[in-house]
Amino acid sequence: MSRTARERYGDLLQQTYDSVMLSMKEAWRLYLSPEIKPELKHVFLAKVQAGIGLLGHLLPDAEALMFEEALAKSNESQQKVEQMMAEWKQRNKVLPVRTGT
Repeated sequence: MSRTARERYGDLLQQTYDSVMLSMKEAWRLYLSPEIKPELKHVFLAKVQAGIGLLGHLLPDAEALMFEEALAKSNESQQKVEQMMAEWKQRNKVLPVRTGT
């Protein structure tokens, strides 16, 4: 297993999303089919609505997206500060003095 937990979670989320979308598409097809009795159509409409509800739980909300963006900016700022500190430390190093050449 060379994949990180985040990558595996992303794959699982993508598979779930794809499955829900496929189920919803099929439910819509059956709901709109003239071959299905009208008294059974509510079953397929309920499946579509359940799929929409599930997608609502899978997709991130605006607050989560804002948090991720703020975290990414914070990490970027931290990396810049660390780089500046490393450069400052390099500049302040004293070079050895050569004597007697």
